[in-house]
Amino acid sequence: MEKSEPVLSIIGKEFTRIRTASVTYSFLKFLNYNTKEALIVGYGYQAYGQAMALASLGVKRIDITGRNKLKVKNFLNRLVPVFI
Repeated sequence: MEKSEPVLSIIGKEFTRIRTASVTYSFLKFLNYNTKEALIVGYGYQAYGQAMALASLGVKRIDITGRNKLKVKNFLNRLVPVFI
């Protein structure tokens, strides 16, 4: 019997972001989501994954809201290159 080895290792937060993006993308694709604007509440790992999923569906404008204006601004700065 051959020895098995792990082929992929993902950190918990990264896995959460990927999983969230996958679910967001699949759900919106299933609904035939056809808009160019969206709203994301928050600015953490899951929000970034959702933004990536929305971008891949052709959403051109994403509004971000959160309690900390500086964190929202930093989050938006990370997203700008994706949407240009």
